Amino acid sequence: MTDNDLNTSFPQNDEASLPDNASNEASNASSGPPESTADAPASSDEGNRVFLETPPENYVPEETWSPAAPGEENKNSHTGASQTAVSDASDMPDTARDSSPLDGPQEIRPEIYAVYADCVHKSYGSHQVLTGATIHVQRGDIYALIGQDGSGRTTLLRMILGLTEFSAGNLYINGTSDETEIRTRRSRIGFLLGTHFFPELNARKNLNYYRRLKGVKGGHREITRVLRAAGLDQIDRKCTFDHFSEGMKQRLGIANALLGNPELLILDEPFGGSDAREKERIRNYLTALNKENGTTILLTSNDLTSLELTANRFGILKGGKIIHEFEKSDLLNTRKFSGLTVPMNDLDKACAILSQQGIQAEKVNEASTALEDYFYQPEGGGKQS
Repeated sequence: MTDNDLNTSFPQNDEASLPDNASNEASNASSGPPESTADAPASSDEGNRVFLETPPENYVPEETWSPAAPGEENKNSHTGASQTAVSDASDMPDTARDSSPLDGPQEIRPEIYAVYADCVHKSYGSHQVLTGATIHVQRGDIYALIGQDGSGRTTLLRMILGLTEFSAGNLYINGTSDETEIRTRRSRIGFLLGTHFFPELNARKNLNYYRRLKGVKGGHREITRVLRAAGLDQIDRKCTFDHFSEGMKQRLGIANALLGNPELLILDEPFGGSDAREKERIRNYLTALNKENGTTILLTSNDLTSLELTANRFGILKGGKIIHEFEKSDLLNTRKFSGLTVPMNDLDKACAILSQQGIQAEKVNEASTALEDYFYQPEGGGKQS
């Protein structure tokens, strides 16, 4: 807020190519080698708003290119065998758009979901990370998975991608839990789980490696397309990855995820290390991609402001479970104040006009309920689902 502006709140009156004979495992890879099981670190900067109220070693140049992928291979894939899942009311989100009122057992229709994980469990030794997590990501959603560091967000994403096995539960991708079909459908997922690039290569050479690894056609045109989408098309070709800023590294990871026009994007900390302008660019691109292409996006971040400005649906992961799923409209419904921004020298005049209309301005700079406030309420802003 500038010295000339003041916010006044008042209550409402009433209301990423391999040769054709390459292995299936490599062709199913998305945006690089598997990440560690630890959840991503918090973003270093948050959006500001005011309301009224080492990469893989031994890489060989393209002319002697080998199909061996850097890092560990995607060897783990685990899906449940059940084709139909039935859940009681405790498993259903309060605001599920395609469910009937929660007055008894409800039949889940996996075919309407891009991703549906049903009561999945995961432990590392004696440490239980997921204890029956259920998530519903409908086709066309921008779904934000919210949780504190160590809550299991990255683990859940890795399970969806087949990079980590789960010990119990069922997983459906685009309506199927058949292991062979899921493997095929995972080839249409682009993901960002950390930035695994070669430090001595520039952006184009790094992307060309992963383009060939994934079997994506288009060559130079495809690389130019995704670099432009990530705002990196004007970067100096002499600039190698080890000289990128943290935000540029993250955007290159997003460009990698976009190779081949995937139907589903899974992004872990896409805003990490980005400044305010870079965050806005990323938000705008993701929302446009979703609106124009119908791309389903599942993302997680510690930057709750960016999540609020990007997503239309949210899930809160706590205690190893998704305790609440809700729509963006639910945030609006919980806000108790409407607001108005007026120049400082017009404050008294604005208050007088409001008073004449029977509206009493009670607070100055009072923030309405933002996503961050909603998240830190005891049960995610609503009863547990």
